[in-house]
Amino acid sequence: MAGAGTQADTDDGSGPAGAAAGATCGIVVVDDDADLRGMLVILLQYEQGMRVIGDAGTAAELEAIMAAGQEPAVVLLDLHMPDTTAADVVARIRSVWSGARIVVYSGEDEAMARSHLGAVALHGVSFVTKGDPRELLEHLRSLRP
Repeated sequence: MAGAGTQADTDDGSGPAGAAAGATCGIVVVDDDADLRGMLVILLQYEQGMRVIGDAGTAAELEAIMAAGQEPAVVLLDLHMPDTTAADVVARIRSVWSGARIVVYSGEDEAMARSHLGAVALHGVSFVTKGDPRELLEHLRSLRP
């Protein structure tokens, strides 16, 4: 499993990601809750057609993943980060990974999440409420190329 601020190894067909041979949807998971982030990484490693290429718990860890150069198809982003705002993170993701889709995964409802992001950050951002992992997987499946 990828650790905080790391990139996952390239899928060589062995291990969990090997179950998703031919994976086309690279995902970066950004959440300051290490337990939840770890659970999401494990869940996504076993999902057909998806591969976690990195995970981060802070803005600095996300910057390290960005510097590595591999652009994800999707960034799964917690709304509340300890060292930055969601709006700032969305702006930074767009400046580096312009093609990545951003999914805000929050314990708050969509209206509250949208108010935190502000009008500029809303374009192209989708929302999933934390709770039911099946709902999250369903949403992520809909974003696969």
